[in-house]
Amino acid sequence: MSLSLVSSKPPSLELEDVKRHLRVEHNEDDEYITSLIVAAFGIAESYTGTKLIESVFKYVLPRFCKQIPLPVYPVISVDSIIYVDTDGADQT
Repeated sequence: MSLSLVSSKPPSLELEDVKRHLRVEHNEDDEYITSLIVAAFGIAESYTGTKLIESVFKYVLPRFCKQIPLPVYPVISVDSIIYVDTDGADQT
């Protein structure tokens, strides 16, 4: 099984809101604060086992399954399922 992140939207927490909460008025630390926001979302996702940021994943299984266990929660949609048939051709 292979799960890989294809794309992800930025966290919904705005830099200006965080700076206001921290009472930071200068811009010198914007990049650092932004990295802390991303890290905080990652830690929260790991701790809860729930995706908080809308993301797109590619999930590859070693064989065809009647039931596919989804490793990411919650799932908004499944765009496609592609498998290799007995002739070696991709089927959607």
